[in-house]
Amino acid sequence: MENIFFVAPKTNHIPLVDVLDFIVDALAPIDDRPPALAKLEKKTLIGENAHGNLHWRVEALTIEDWKFLDATWSDKGDVKSVTKQLWAPFATAFTVAKIAAGKNAPAWELQATWTRNRYESLNRRSDLRAKHWDAIDEFLKSGGMHALTLDRLPAHTVQPDLVLVASDACMYLKQAGFQVQIPAPSSARPVQRSQAQEEAILVTIFELGYTADKLPPYENGKPNVKTEISQKAAKRHPELFVSHNVFDKAWNRLSKEKKVQYSRHG
Repeated sequence: MENIFFVAPKTNHIPLVDVLDFIVDALAPIDDRPPALAKLEKKTLIGENAHGNLHWRVEALTIEDWKFLDATWSDKGDVKSVTKQLWAPFATAFTVAKIAAGKNAPAWELQATWTRNRYESLNRRSDLRAKHWDAIDEFLKSGGMHALTLDRLPAHTVQPDLVLVASDACMYLKQAGFQVQIPAPSSARPVQRSQAQEEAILVTIFELGYTADKLPPYENGKPNVKTEISQKAAKRHPELFVSHNVFDKAWNRLSKEKKVQYSRHG
């Protein structure tokens, strides 16, 4: 169930962070298990340098070593499944057993290595997020995906506050092996139609290779770029632009906010 990405009906854009968070949570959940015993070895003191640092020789435990430990921990349970929090009784029992053994006590000490579950899982999450960040960045640069900035301007590279065109985000998730599900429409308030129209215009401008705030000015004898944008937007989103008048109103709103502007001559 956790590998299904749910998209609200009539969603036009999906925040990039939502897509990345979903992928990371599904593939690399945070591992909060306590540190457990990963390896148990013996270490023997072999010397000390001029600075007082001890030098140890670390080796695998032999069959005879394990016989000593098994006898020492016979009432402690299986050491191989112990966690770091429960290690103290084992360590204490080993020290007591060495003292009791006297001259027959082993000359080595125990060296326990513990798993770092949370640390390693956080590293996996970081690597996974970076991998998909870079992949989406390449799609944006090549035109394989489309997105808008926080100011609803077409984006050519990945940015933290980016919103992806919903259909492109769903396509990417499906290619990554996830399921995408759009529940049946409910009585919830739909996305503002005017906002959807404006975003559709900005995406269309980007798809045609123009920059929204630097559109080529009208020149006699040449097609008006606004007409080109209008035709493509209406073809791709007939449900949003039911007439030229509807498109013009959305265009004027963008122009008033200076999100759509023409370049000056010269």
